[in-house]
Amino acid sequence: MPEARLRLRPDHRGPPNFADAVPAFPAQERAGGTWVELPDLPEHVRTVGDVVVETLVV
Repeated sequence: MPEARLRLRPDHRGPPNFADAVPAFPAQERAGGTWVELPDLPEHVRTVGDVVVETLVV
């Protein structure tokens, strides 16, 4: 079966006429598996839910 490949633009987005595309991340196929470069997670901001859980757990 032939292998299908999606061609992405240098900014890792889909074709220009496809406005609702999800962001793509650089990936590499290696001997140990597929490696994907993910962005850093944003810093956690404490919420009311966090306070409720802390109160109920203590």
